[in-house]
Amino acid sequence: MKTPSIIQGTRKQALSFLFALSVFSASAQTTILTENFEGTGMPAGWSQTTLASDGGWKFGSAPFFQSLNWHPPVHTKFANTNDDQCKCDKSADLLMTPTLNLSSYTKVYLSCAVNFCGWFETGTVEVSTNGGSTWNVVKSFGWAASQSLLEFQNYHVDLSAYAGQSNVKVGFRYNDQGNSAQGMAIDDVWIFAPASSDIKTEIIRMDTLMPFNNVYPSGNISVRGKFTNTGASTITSYTLNYKIDNGAVQSQNVSSVNIVPCVTTKFAHNIPWNATAGPHTVKAWVSNIGDANPANDTASVLVGVAASVVQKKLLIEVSTNDGCGPCASDNPVTLGVVNNNPGKLYQVSYHMSWPDPADQMYLYNTADANSRRSYYNINGIPDIAFEGSYGWYSTSGSSLQSWMNFMSSKQGFFTITGTATYNGSNIAVDYTTTSLVDFPTGNMVVQAAIVEDKTFTTAPGSNGETYFPSIMRKMFPSATGSAIGKPINGQVNNFQFNYPYNSSQINVNNCRLVVFVQDNNNKFVWQTFVIPLSPVGMEEAKGNLTSYMVYPNPTSGGTTIEFDLAKAEKVSVDVRNMLGEVVYEMKAEEFTSGQHRIDFDASGFANGMYFVNLYAGEQRITRKISVTK
Repeated sequence: MKTPSIIQGTRKQALSFLFALSVFSASAQTTILTENFEGTGMPAGWSQTTLASDGGWKFGSAPFFQSLNWHPPVHTKFANTNDDQCKCDKSADLLMTPTLNLSSYTKVYLSCAVNFCGWFETGTVEVSTNGGSTWNVVKSFGWAASQSLLEFQNYHVDLSAYAGQSNVKVGFRYNDQGNSAQGMAIDDVWIFAPASSDIKTEIIRMDTLMPFNNVYPSGNISVRGKFTNTGASTITSYTLNYKIDNGAVQSQNVSSVNIVPCVTTKFAHNIPWNATAGPHTVKAWVSNIGDANPANDTASVLVGVAASVVQKKLLIEVSTNDGCGPCASDNPVTLGVVNNNPGKLYQVSYHMSWPDPADQMYLYNTADANSRRSYYNINGIPDIAFEGSYGWYSTSGSSLQSWMNFMSSKQGFFTITGTATYNGSNIAVDYTTTSLVDFPTGNMVVQAAIVEDKTFTTAPGSNGETYFPSIMRKMFPSATGSAIGKPINGQVNNFQFNYPYNSSQINVNNCRLVVFVQDNNNKFVWQTFVIPLSPVGMEEAKGNLTSYMVYPNPTSGGTTIEFDLAKAEKVSVDVRNMLGEVVYEMKAEEFTSGQHRIDFDASGFANGMYFVNLYAGEQRITRKISVTK
């Protein structure tokens, strides 16, 4: 059984609408040990035991550790063990601190940042008082909700039971439980003797798209977050504060609480922020607890607010091969979800070089296919990247549909427009992206791919599949895309490319252009758009009708027309055969602006080519479809 792909992408500070403050102060507490793993290897005095063939725990940044099913988020450098990448014996990967002398302390706490899956495996914090001969479990990391996998979680553990001991080691153990599992990452280890009173504000969470996106639509936003009692005393009351930029402080008094040491508390300020368009700095802090260490009370983050947003459209990228047996059963599940969500979810399929190296769809463009394989560290098929690997995938379409439902309800912060035309030997593409917000962070690229739906009379490979949707034929200018950096509000990027295609291998009537904006920092796909191909000389004048597609093509029955209107308009449809005879007609109806769908049944049509004409006011657009039964 293939391990579900647990996906995440985020960054260590300024986490989108999540961010973490990682400044530790020794002004009030006594720091016993601190380690952030920013060096080049195993820190001085630390050690490990492992049975793994890859050497166990390693140290570096997120891109070094990412694999298909395990994507630790950006967090500068950290310690990581990756079972998905190694697929070896990681039942005993134990990372150990130097020996600690706690004999002069009565209270000792541990704070650490952890990213852990927990689907099949276990992760624990353990303590030894005999040099590592035996270990006691003091904290177990349970299954993490998918959203929490997008960030490192801060954990706080009371180690006071070991205060007074002089031969103490703290260990972080990962056990894959004999499975091909994911992994575990550790950062910002801090062991300290607490001050009497101290609060550490760690995370602020805003109401918006996803944890790593730190952009928002304008309007009321709830300022939420977490803080931890890192002092030795119980907190019974406090004041919660926030301010935007250099504006007025918004304060809320909270009483009748009982927050004991090492407990993390969620908060939601009772005064919402009326967010206006533009970049803003949000600060939040806790006061009025007699805090002995105010340096860690405040967290801040730079965010972007958009004056307007658009509907977010989604992307699913499929890795497959015509000789892959499991692909033949999994691919229809994915396609079913795509077809059931027209105008919301689009597909690009990358054919890999195994198990059948002679897969003709792979051989047509090996460079772009191999580049996307490397980008996602693909080492097993079938698999998908949903929104750049956000979510997980199983052979149950309901899992994918639930993620589709969640993501399609969110906002889009880019608009994408364009045209794609062809003649007998060349495809010309012209597409434009426009940012609707000032992005505080980002390393973004615009990707564009010509994709083709192809049906074979007999299976080209050994897995029996004859229909292959959305085959990637060409990426522009290559699979690395076009860099647009960290976009600002109103930033327009236009791209124009020509592609001399092989007409004996590609049927342009079954092709379309998929354009998407992706952040290379975390692989998140911000927006997707599909542009149909039109023949040169048959281009329609630009007008109210901004997008028009007919699919599937070829079709055997149920057929969908999808179109976008810039403003309200009367729309009619007719379908004609090669003799010009009308075989289907929909009389003019009034449609509002936006995206629409019309379904018709072609099962009664004879096999052959047909022209689907869509009329919007004075504008007419024609698409050709093939009926094959």
